[in-house]
Amino acid sequence: MRTGADVYVLTRADRVFARVNSMRGGTVLATDIPVSGLVVEASVDRDVPERVEFVAPLEFVPDSPYAPLNNYGQRVQVVAVVSAGGVEYETEIGWFVLTDPFEERKEGVRVTGMGLLQVLDDAPLSFPLSPNRGERLWDAVKRLSPFIPSVLEDESDNPVVSVDTQWGVSRSASLRELCAAYGFDYAVRPDGYLHVWRRRTAGSPDAFYSGRDLLVESPRRGVERRPNRWVVVSQKDGKDGHRWVSEVSDVAPPYDVAGYGLVVDRRELSDAKTFGDVQAAADRNMRNGVSVASARRFEIVCDPRIEVGDVVSVETLQGETVVGRVRAYSMPISEPGKTMRVDVEVLAW
Repeated sequence: MRTGADVYVLTRADRVFARVNSMRGGTVLATDIPVSGLVVEASVDRDVPERVEFVAPLEFVPDSPYAPLNNYGQRVQVVAVVSAGGVEYETEIGWFVLTDPFEERKEGVRVTGMGLLQVLDDAPLSFPLSPNRGERLWDAVKRLSPFIPSVLEDESDNPVVSVDTQWGVSRSASLRELCAAYGFDYAVRPDGYLHVWRRRTAGSPDAFYSGRDLLVESPRRGVERRPNRWVVVSQKDGKDGHRWVSEVSDVAPPYDVAGYGLVVDRRELSDAKTFGDVQAAADRNMRNGVSVASARRFEIVCDPRIEVGDVVSVETLQGETVVGRVRAYSMPISEPGKTMRVDVEVLAW
């Protein structure tokens, strides 16, 4: 979760607005660009999760490739500012690559940008790749994202990646598949680094919301089909000359095979030294799978600190407590009166 004004301050905010700065290479092109209608969206279902859109005054209509809001390598920094009781609290949302052609309109120039993972999308691999033998997750991350410095938040948790893995030519899609396969989340933080961390559970939420503070609405949503069988296979032969295989299932209704069908999650484990390692991996994959109980969408007063991957606890208007991992959000920073949409996958633990 980003740093910034807490829930207590947000409930007493007089105003929330955005500061936008523009750079190209190492050159600052403009600071404090006045904007309206600025919305930041993010979704873990996209290879480049973050997107920003805003309108600037007509005086900022680009007149050269080097203009602050053109798309010739320009990047904009978005900072959310919460004003409460005469004090301003800043939250750095992050940097965005301006991608789409600008649009001149009556109200100003409309600009669209994508998160910094866009630089990976813009430079695909020349041909599909596989991990090197013995290559660990962080090494693979660095190989797939050479243009963005990376940080593994817990360097002791750095599993070996299976050499049987196949990556396509899209760097961002391959990064997403790699992290998902080993239970990691990732994001480019405001410091410009690609942070990678083990997917978190419901144990310690980053923030708490209720109808007494920021929560406005809490409608229910469905959830995608999940596996009911998890299989892990060792990449190397065991002492008996055979590959170890561990299979675990959760087929209690409504996930019974007769009615629900069979949905298998199969993965390979390259660093298994014993059958117990394979068994533990299968159990862990099942726990991660069944921990997602359902999906919910919340409407809250804008909280600029929220990022995808955060775990939040919400006391709904119906009095239930929901703990979930943020999968997507739509954050209207400079649109007074509009609420923020937060989509979470509800965690059982």
